[in-house]
Amino acid sequence: MSSTSRQVRPGILCIVLLSGLCSCLRQYIFINEPKPWNAAQSYCRDEYTDLATVDTMNDLEQLIAAVDSSFSGKVWIGLYDIWWSWRYLPDDKKFRPEDYRNWARIPNNYRRAWELCGALRNGKWEDNYCTANNPFVCYNNTNTDLPNDSTERYIFINEEKTWHRARDYCAQHHTHLATVRSETESNVIRQVVPQDTMTFIGMYRFTWKWWSDGTEHIFNHWKPNHPLAATGDCGVTMIDASRSGQLVEDHCVATNPFMCYLNITKVYRVKLTVRQSTIDLNDPAVTEAIQSLLTQKLNENGVATGLRFTWMQQPDHNIFYNDANKHV
Repeated sequence: MSSTSRQVRPGILCIVLLSGLCSCLRQYIFINEPKPWNAAQSYCRDEYTDLATVDTMNDLEQLIAAVDSSFSGKVWIGLYDIWWSWRYLPDDKKFRPEDYRNWARIPNNYRRAWELCGALRNGKWEDNYCTANNPFVCYNNTNTDLPNDSTERYIFINEEKTWHRARDYCAQHHTHLATVRSETESNVIRQVVPQDTMTFIGMYRFTWKWWSDGTEHIFNHWKPNHPLAATGDCGVTMIDASRSGQLVEDHCVATNPFMCYLNITKVYRVKLTVRQSTIDLNDPAVTEAIQSLLTQKLNENGVATGLRFTWMQQPDHNIFYNDANKHV
């Protein structure tokens, strides 16, 4: 937190009236018309905002409350998985269709076993358990005199570590876990990695973090032993007394009822009395701190559940103005 934002304490600001703030709240709408996931998505986008996004358990409770009390079963939500969503270290860039690939076999990505980390053996890629213990190869770009494809930039570490510990080791002692983005790099690495040795490299993937409305976050409320492999890439929530909205995966072509959501926007004004005249309320650090204080106060009064705040700017691009200088 910046020194500016640390100055904004409850004792310095007196919040007199809520205003000038946009709060967005989701309203969930249950559609009891079984459709495939893609058709449900199109319906929600045409009629409302999108298929349901769930950020918190409070969201899930509101979603369940919106379902008909007599209903029991699966309901599509906006969650889905992308099994090919591999990324590179250190820039976390996603694989593009034109990117170099050299898989020994198509990744099977066992979801419960978390084969979500990349390894190399005899120049071929394999998906591997992140918790497995393997040697690994680091990349070091600190010596600017060496060509990028020099074998001296690749350091084989013959110590068995999990993928995350190998990543941290390379970041501490070299630059990062090695990536293999071309046939040239693959051939160079093969010169430093022993034959037939399973070796971690800087590839990994996320799982079950994508939502229909374009947001990315992980919401862990899965039914025990889920998600499973080869059982579908679209998410449903289980509505009944015993499973209380637990998530399971289903084939996207299956037909299920679904839950849409509608963004509800409310505009408030915030009137503040500032007890320290040196504070600039339009400083981004200050507005962030004010928003944090407002959220805290609203939470204490049970008002802010599910709200997402956005400041609205005046024509001069400021958020706040001095009421004494404002002429109506």
